[in-house]
Amino acid sequence: MVRRLANRVDLPIATTCLSAVRALRMLNVERVALVHPPWFEDELNELGAAYFHSQGFTVVTSELADVPDDPSRVEPGAVIEWVSHNLSDAAEVVFIGGNGFRAAGAIQALEARVGRPVLESNQVLLWSVMAEAGVLFETRSYGSLFARHRLHPRTRSPPG
Repeated sequence: MVRRLANRVDLPIATTCLSAVRALRMLNVERVALVHPPWFEDELNELGAAYFHSQGFTVVTSELADVPDDPSRVEPGAVIEWVSHNLSDAAEVVFIGGNGFRAAGAIQALEARVGRPVLESNQVLLWSVMAEAGVLFETRSYGSLFARHRLHPRTRSPPG
């Protein structure tokens, strides 16, 4: 569907899943811990794990975070605490799924706590859109993905 849409409008198309895979490949990782919001059904959690597995990644864990079930009540501190206490040592990276899961504010502190990259749905989508638009950017507010990994438009690797 994404390929057909891109061909039809002759523009790059970004989706959360494709952006996440692009970021994971950029980081050159294989073992991913998936964290989903508590309002996801078990079936959706399993579909997320199956998708990343189909893209060649080893899904170490795929869990629903034990944080408030109301998106407006999710605080970065709760996400940081839950993920850091439930993260498998086998994971090279954490991916926090769900565009409605307000976890972007936790990325920087969570990376510092767990010592590995943390990716989040809205973060990877913004990163990918900016790259496709040719915007060179650097910020420390949303984790190491933005701080260290710049892309040239329509490429899968860093410049240089």
